[in-house]
Amino acid sequence: MTSQAATTAQPFLVLPPAQLRPILTSLRKLEVETIFHHVLSNLAAHPNQPHRLTLPTEPAKTMIMPCANSKTTSVKHIVLPQKGPPTGSILLHDLSSGNPKALIDAKEVTALRTALASVWPVMGWWALNGQGGRAKEIVMFGNGKQVEYAIRLLRTLSTESHTYTIVVRSESSSDTLRTYLEDVLPSINLTFQVQPPESKLKELVIAADAIFCCTPSTSHLFDSSWISESKKKRFISLIGSYTPQMKEISLESFSPEQTRILLDHADSCYKESGELIDLMDAHSSGPFGTIWGPNIKSLTELFVVVGSSRDEGKKEVGDIRTWLLGNDGEVETLIYKGVGHATMDLGAAEAILQIVTKRGGGAIEVNW
Repeated sequence: MTSQAATTAQPFLVLPPAQLRPILTSLRKLEVETIFHHVLSNLAAHPNQPHRLTLPTEPAKTMIMPCANSKTTSVKHIVLPQKGPPTGSILLHDLSSGNPKALIDAKEVTALRTALASVWPVMGWWALNGQGGRAKEIVMFGNGKQVEYAIRLLRTLSTESHTYTIVVRSESSSDTLRTYLEDVLPSINLTFQVQPPESKLKELVIAADAIFCCTPSTSHLFDSSWISESKKKRFISLIGSYTPQMKEISLESFSPEQTRILLDHADSCYKESGELIDLMDAHSSGPFGTIWGPNIKSLTELFVVVGSSRDEGKKEVGDIRTWLLGNDGEVETLIYKGVGHATMDLGAAEAILQIVTKRGGGAIEVNW
């Protein structure tokens, strides 16, 4: 009688929203750091990926984003209905065996990694400027998951009790988000402004230490020239808009000497960021020409400043401080612009699977 060695197949993990949300909304600081490290290292090491494919499907538009690193391939599939928020999934395959590894809800992963990529730089920005240790005035535009996760991450990564003002377009969206946030984060210092008059909006913008723009807007959310009326260090995140037609603010009024812009993925931002495209049209002959005259040094990618494994363009710690603050501390504003990239989804998804495995539960296991 012959015997054949049994092989143990890796289980196929399924993380729909009901299983994924409890994990992502209970992340500890070390777990957040793990996810960010995976996102950043994938951005740095595997930047050249196929551009996302948009299918002209009806009644909903479909986007497909393939991606790979040295161990895993992923396909993110997003459906954009005419009414309602986007929905979709991320499918991971193991490269060594070819077997599928996991199917993960894309909506939650996308919101988390997008918010995380903007929250992490502001924490470093505050530390470099000596602003750590005090509560901040934070203004947010939008009423979706990016706002929720940005608040959650700020509370996880900092010890201060910040004040949050959320600017929304309608009373109904304000009520829904307020009820949810006050239920899950009862101690939060939170106020809402529903379509405030220009005078009030200007007051909020000028007073803000950080501004998070989290809405797919085709018109400017506020007059960016207001920023120069207040001499203070300020962080601005532009993560809600991701097509050339969308533009949350104008970048043209910012001084290159007093401003630094971080991009999640330069090539994608040059093609898909309405804010950057407008800036290039006004001041440049092309994406790799001279943006802001001789000041192309005022823009760089996130991995270069925060740190990565890619040697090209890597900066030493002293260079990072000089780039962010200026030679004489003249930099007033740090802007983060993200349009999203499939490598970020792959990195976040792999890290989430590690966390699920380490915690020992939370996912649905399927024999493949």
